[in-house]
Amino acid sequence: MAIDDNSFEALKKDIEGLKQVLGKEVLKKIGREKEEKRIEPFATIFDYELKQLRSIKILILGLNGHFNEKTPNEDQPAQNGYPYFNYFRKDFFRIQPEGVTLFDESEIGFFDLIPVRTGRKNLLHFDKFKNDRELRNKIRIYLENGIKLFDPEIILTNSTDVAKFISKWLLCDYSKFGTTVYYYPLKGKKIPVILSGNISGARKIDEFNRVRILREIIENNKSASERLKNRVML
Repeated sequence: MAIDDNSFEALKKDIEGLKQVLGKEVLKKIGREKEEKRIEPFATIFDYELKQLRSIKILILGLNGHFNEKTPNEDQPAQNGYPYFNYFRKDFFRIQPEGVTLFDESEIGFFDLIPVRTGRKNLLHFDKFKNDRELRNKIRIYLENGIKLFDPEIILTNSTDVAKFISKWLLCDYSKFGTTVYYYPLKGKKIPVILSGNISGARKIDEFNRVRILREIIENNKSASERLKNRVML
């Protein structure tokens, strides 16, 4: 059941409050207490309206946003045309040799596990949080609220740290060797979660692993499968 305007605004307000609390605690954890401009301006990365949010089919879960260390006073929202976002919108979901895309640009949403932007990703390595139960729980609650707000058909992780966190502390499925797809229960349904390490950026995923992920998305998401079938036939 789709959320209405009032529920949407309430969820947005809740997650923005969680973002501030979690952001400040993470800054303290990494020794950057006074640098609150590193906290994401919007928990949802972009300031979505309800209509835009409803169109999102796949949610890309990253670790955290980028912060320009050369201009540390900058606290602008994420730029819509930043290469990270365009890679998924224009390249990653392209199916060859048919030349069709699995998801339209408006169907791709973005969310980060940790709402603190850094220039060096090692500041937020998984090991910094795995033994801090209280902080870990706050991250989990923040993520659960993000998934609830987006309510996607499918989720894809874009970080080894995010995949580790989800497989260890978000999902109750038994983790066994070879498992790269989990299912997150929400509103009486199970959302497929495709686990992957780094997909974009300097350590961009190779073509063979990209194909593996696309295959798992198609196999585990009926809507994606039907969408691809219809687009190939056009």
